[in-house]
Amino acid sequence: MKPIRAGYRTLIATAARNLSPQHEQNIASIFRCELKLNSHFNMSAKTQSNRLLSTNSQSPQEDPVKKSKHSKLLRVTSSRNLNRHFAMVEADMLHLHWDRAMKALVDDWTETNKWGSFVELEDNIRAYVDNNLPFLIMKWKKGEIELVGGNEGMQLSDRIRIHHFPYEQVILTAAKHAISGSVQFSNKHPGGGKVAEIEARQAILRDVEKILSSMTKFEFDQQFNSKIEWTAHHQPCSTCFRLVASGSFLMWRRLSDAQNAQVHAINEAEEEMCSRAKKWLSFCTNGHVDEDGKITIGENLIGGIDQSDKALLMGITKGLSLSKNPAHQAESSELNTTISDLF
Repeated sequence: MKPIRAGYRTLIATAARNLSPQHEQNIASIFRCELKLNSHFNMSAKTQSNRLLSTNSQSPQEDPVKKSKHSKLLRVTSSRNLNRHFAMVEADMLHLHWDRAMKALVDDWTETNKWGSFVELEDNIRAYVDNNLPFLIMKWKKGEIELVGGNEGMQLSDRIRIHHFPYEQVILTAAKHAISGSVQFSNKHPGGGKVAEIEARQAILRDVEKILSSMTKFEFDQQFNSKIEWTAHHQPCSTCFRLVASGSFLMWRRLSDAQNAQVHAINEAEEEMCSRAKKWLSFCTNGHVDEDGKITIGENLIGGIDQSDKALLMGITKGLSLSKNPAHQAESSELNTTISDLF
């Protein structure tokens, strides 16, 4: 089976280099052929397994587990999907309507507070777009994928990814839930129920931050790189940064007021509050974040932050100045200078 599949993938890779419409049917045929091969071998293995079970067990067969109503979308994007490099063709064969399926899944997971699951889903969708980009571009050229306007300077791969995952909706809904929604926590926490509740809310904000980090990772096309500094996608990114920074500030305030909060927990809350504020400023000043986590803030605001945000940023700076950690006090002084220069 491996040599056969390798041969198909060589043909696929060769065909994918040419995105002209006349090659699309050939590529789709190659994909469908391998899908049938996989289906045949998977079904054969499943049939043999069922025969062994029926032979070795006299107990009546149980009813099959009911499939999730989101099974098509989750199957196509799964990291365990053997057909990841042509999952888009599989999605067409399954008659998956992406927008409707994604809306239903987001609504369901939001209602059940499955915030951590969104992190894995976003990672899988990013891989789905990367693995199927040539064929998604074909769909876009045919008008089957309608991208948001105002982002024309961004790389097409990032625009397509942003189309496939509702970053702003997920982040804002999850962050609001972390701030004021109902959360589950243990009353057996050493710091008591109040501290346990705050830490449960902080855990949600950490998941939100992971998704926000992916939301803000995009590149410009080289021909636009020196001409465009702010796109339509920048504004919702800044909106999400604002809410996450606000949530971090509120969690620090609540934790500081808690009687049994441990010093390391407060230190961690201060670090997160400072880091998220600096990342927000960096994003809105065309700064950057190194791979080692070092945050560089630009000299001028490009957009996304205005005078009304100064109170929040100064509140974070004031909170850091009250820290018992000398390093955080130094961060407060540095951040205060940056904010004064920007405003």
